[in-house]
Amino acid sequence: MARKLPWLIAAILLISCYYFFERRGNNVINFEDVINFEDVLKPDKLKETPLGNKEIEIIEQEREQEQEQEQKQEQEEEIIINEEKEEQEGQKQEQEQEQEQEEEQEEEQKQEQKQEQEQKTQEGTNLKYKLYTMGDLEDRNTLIELYSTPNHPYLIKLFEMIKSPDFKTCEKKNRKIRLNHFSNGWSYVQTSNQGCESSCYLTNDFKTADVIYFHAPTTPAPEKAFQGQITVGFGMEPRQTFGSRLWEEFYFKRTDFSMTYKFDSNILVSYLEPNLLTIAHTRSIPSLEEFQKKKFGIWIQKNCDVQYRTEKLRELISYLPIESRGHCLNNAPVVQGHHSILAPTYSQYKFVFAFESQFDEDYVSEKFFRPIEAGSVPVYWGSDTAYLFAPSKNSFVDARNFSNMRALADYLLELDKDYNKYIGYLKWKTEPLSSKIPILEKFAAENQDTMCRVCACLCDDICSSKPVSSGNGTLVFLNQIIQEYHP
Repeated sequence: MARKLPWLIAAILLISCYYFFERRGNNVINFEDVINFEDVLKPDKLKETPLGNKEIEIIEQEREQEQEQEQKQEQEEEIIINEEKEEQEGQKQEQEQEQEQEEEQEEEQKQEQKQEQEQKTQEGTNLKYKLYTMGDLEDRNTLIELYSTPNHPYLIKLFEMIKSPDFKTCEKKNRKIRLNHFSNGWSYVQTSNQGCESSCYLTNDFKTADVIYFHAPTTPAPEKAFQGQITVGFGMEPRQTFGSRLWEEFYFKRTDFSMTYKFDSNILVSYLEPNLLTIAHTRSIPSLEEFQKKKFGIWIQKNCDVQYRTEKLRELISYLPIESRGHCLNNAPVVQGHHSILAPTYSQYKFVFAFESQFDEDYVSEKFFRPIEAGSVPVYWGSDTAYLFAPSKNSFVDARNFSNMRALADYLLELDKDYNKYIGYLKWKTEPLSSKIPILEKFAAENQDTMCRVCACLCDDICSSKPVSSGNGTLVFLNQIIQEYHP
């Protein structure tokens, strides 16, 4: 029995194992029937592998967490980038502000230095030049002294006040001015738009023109074709020639802008021809031999309508060997032609008698300039503004400085005999040309750009805001200037 027991146990174990593996075998999966291992390695096959709901939820949660983390990381990176940008912009702004402050400080320093320099210059100028009052200028000699001092602060300011606007003013403001010549009446004024062709047009259409230009002393002011149309009254003859009442009616009541020889006109025009004095300055002084060959004096006048002038010249002719070569008091062959071609004739004489038809502030006609152009000495009777135009205080003989015509005649006879004393009136040619001459030559009525100055005035706020000439000319501006120095 004892021998059979081990075998019995072994049999029982064997039977148990059989039943165990038999039942187990029914649940064994044939992996080859279910899974193709080659397909398992393919990603698309894995995606097709069905998953349970729980597994799907887990995967989705993981994905959401990953997305949240990515978004959070992107936000953090964006915040960092923005902070860096803000920091850089802040630094840039600080640098710009510092730079602006430095530039402002530099500009302030420059302005302070400029003001100090101007103040020192002004103080030096004030010490060098007497600052007159209007009461002082009522004295003729004082006024002449001022006009003969081109670097005087009053005259420097005066030249700034009469300065013409830049011809590009209309172009810069994109304005185009159409100008109509309703009437000229004075043939020597240039009617071209040379230098401002792109902004100033000459038109024959009165109704569409922005500006109507007319000769005020002889032509009634035209009726405006539309509101805003501008009238420019032009006149070069003194008021007395046409009557003060007629002049005032045209200029003060019916004209928007004045264009005259008066320095307080909106547009100043003068008888001084372009570059006339600049060219005359380059011409030589006559030698003693040339001086001795010259005749004494000449006077050319077409008419004898101005009684005071005729009587003064009649008296001078009785004292001096003056050739009257015009139709008035004629005693020598008449010179034909326009005054612009008289220089060759005038150059044959030591003196040219230039007496204005009327005495009016600022009225200095071609009679004063032609003898200077010819290299002769003018014997002038007219406005004290001649000293403002003259290249030198001693470039002409002022007939008004003599008590009578006999005294003037005696003085001229002295000059005729004394070469050195005579050429003292031409000494200005050996000295630097006065700084005022190039300024004044720009206002010549015969300049090619005169019409450009009309258009530019309309586009310039300062020029267009000036009142029409009061008739007092230079004295108006001098009064304003003096008030600045003596408030």
